[in-house]
Amino acid sequence: MKKILIAVLLSLLVPVAAFASATEYKTGSMMFTFKGGATVPAFIKFFDNEGSGLDDRFWPGEGNTGLNVGGFFSLSFEGFTTPYLSLGGELGYNFNYDAGTVLFSMVPFFFKLTYYPIQGDFDMPISLGLGFSYWKYGTDNSLMTLYANVDIGFVYYFWKDWGVGIHTGLWLAPELNYTKTDWVNNALLGMIPVTLSVTYRS
Repeated sequence: MKKILIAVLLSLLVPVAAFASATEYKTGSMMFTFKGGATVPAFIKFFDNEGSGLDDRFWPGEGNTGLNVGGFFSLSFEGFTTPYLSLGGELGYNFNYDAGTVLFSMVPFFFKLTYYPIQGDFDMPISLGLGFSYWKYGTDNSLMTLYANVDIGFVYYFWKDWGVGIHTGLWLAPELNYTKTDWVNNALLGMIPVTLSVTYRS
C-alpha cells in the first residue's frame, strides 16, 4: 500500500515539476490584471466578546455576519524582480449589502508580492498583499483601516500575451475604532473572493 501511495504521489509531482522548470518571465517583465467577481463574507471575529456582548459570526446573511454575498473588481500592476518573483500593487472596490438595504463598501489598496512556481501557457500566481482599506457603511460611517490578503490563481494564456484566470484566497481587514469608548467593538473581518481575471503580460 505504501509503494502504491508513493507511486501515485510521484506521478502527480513529475508533471508539476515539468511545468515549474519552465521560465516565461525575466527581470523587468510586467503584467497588468483586471479582476471581477464575488466576495463571500466568511467571518467577523470580535477581539472582546464580553465587552461587546457579541459572539463571533460566520458566513453570509442575517444572524450570521449580517452581510450578503457582494461584488468586487480591481486593477493591478506588477513587475518581475526575478523570473519567479514580482512586486506590484492593486486598487479595488468591493460592495456588500447588509441583511437590509444598507450598502457596505470597501476600497482596498495594497502592495503585493507574487510567486510564480508554475509559468508559461499556464500560470499559478501565489500572492501576499499588505496595505490599507477604506470602509463606508451607509451614508455616515466610514473608517480607514489595515488590510492583508492571500491570493492564489490559475491563469491560462490563450494568446502569448493575453490570459484569463480564476482566483480565490482570503482577505483580512480589522475594524479598529479610534475612540476609546468604541474599542470594545473592534473586530476582524474575513472575506473570501472568487474572481475571474484578464491579464496582459509583456
